[in-house]
Amino acid sequence: TVECKSKQIRSDNSKTRNVFKVNESVGPTGRSLRYCNSGEKLNMIQLQPLFPNAIGFESAPDLVTYDLVNDVKSLSQGQNTHNRVSIENRILTTDQNEFKTKHSQLVKFLEDSLENFYYHALGVPFEDGNIKSVITQSWFTYSVKGESMHGHKHPNSIVSGVFYINAKNEDQIIFTKQHEYKNLEWYAKERNEYTGKEFIVPVKTGDLILFNSNQHHHFNDIEHDEERISLAFNSWLGGEFGTKDALTHLVSNNTY
Repeated sequence: TVECKSKQIRSDNSKTRNVFKVNESVGPTGRSLRYCNSGEKLNMIQLQPLFPNAIGFESAPDLVTYDLVNDVKSLSQGQNTHNRVSIENRILTTDQNEFKTKHSQLVKFLEDSLENFYYHALGVPFEDGNIKSVITQSWFTYSVKGESMHGHKHPNSIVSGVFYINAKNEDQIIFTKQHEYKNLEWYAKERNEYTGKEFIVPVKTGDLILFNSNQHHHFNDIEHDEERISLAFNSWLGGEFGTKDALTHLVSNNTY
């Protein structure tokens, strides 16, 4: 057991308050802080993530050109739940698509980043030469002041992504922990990677976020005067999986 020592930290709502520091250590996941109430003794315990999910981050602001922004804004739009989306929803996959040809550098960046995520976060063995990641549907979303994105997941997809064509410093994407049944319900005083229910990711123009498609996400009402524009996409895996001897053999088409 150790004595608690007072320390100021910021809580989720950014209000500064006093907590009592027990121990501080640095491990594979970075700094880990453990706290106790005033005057208490507390046995120290080290926490380690167990089979964590990953979010992928890349940034390529140089790919957001004047021509790209103009081309995106010129596309026909339709109403979404709380904002608007492009009518065209195969932006990155239609071979005859003028957008895909004109902005081939952006397409290659997205495809390469997607394969990188599949390989490092999900362990897909691309080096065997039998599997390929394929972008399926892709579309633009447009949001102005007062608009938002409803909470949702992406069915019929393995990995999804969002590339930000125009985003201000205060813009975010918010990932929410899936609701699950609890035998007992309580409300954690301290929020961290284990107890938190939301993971807020600040985004800016040129950022790419990749995530598992079954991860619930949204963003809140836009508060600035700029139009928030992003390119969203889904993906699948094509190729040969499993083995015939193990009765797990599957051949999946490479084109969607």
